[in-house]
Amino acid sequence: MISLLLLEYPPLIRRALVARLLLESDLRVVAEADHASEAVRYAQSLHPDVVLLDAQMPNLDVSETVRQLRARSPSSRIVLLSLDSGMLARDFDRAAPLIVGKHEGIEALLDAIRAAPTHMPHAD
Repeated sequence: MISLLLLEYPPLIRRALVARLLLESDLRVVAEADHASEAVRYAQSLHPDVVLLDAQMPNLDVSETVRQLRARSPSSRIVLLSLDSGMLARDFDRAAPLIVGKHEGIEALLDAIRAAPTHMPHAD
């Protein structure tokens, strides 16, 4: 079973995504966060297998949030959901999280979530 923490905006989309993820027998959503600091706190206490982040959240510094998540929950893998996956990938040098374009659809997202626990980013 893969445990997930979601930081997704807007809340309506997050609820729909959670409802869809609940249909998967091997996935379990352990927490949902409304902002980055909340996600970091949840990750530190829950150590989910995967943290799913919406890269287009308002007031979100994606690079800093990823850095904090890695520092506070190093065993958690990160999947970024982004409108522009190519542009975002360039922001992460060698330690890029898995990035899924929002245009790629639910199957691509599910594949990334399932692959994330075995994805080991290169050291900074």
